[in-house]
Amino acid sequence: MFIAFTIISSLLFVSDKSTYFDKVQKQTDAGAEWNYVGQTAADPTSEQIFTFPSEKGLKTILFKLK
Repeated sequence: MFIAFTIISSLLFVSDKSTYFDKVQKQTDAGAEWNYVGQTAADPTSEQIFTFPSEKGLKTILFKLK
């Protein structure tokens, strides 16, 4: 049961974020790379998947595609 739940939730996550993954693929094909930027405030106008709250309550990121 747990395995079925994990597979279904993973598929829903990927299908929900397919435009994000398509955009990432296009940028990496064009030469962009993931760079470590340290704990940086997330850009609210930009789509991010992996953010986490900082001590100040803001969403932060550690890597950025450049």
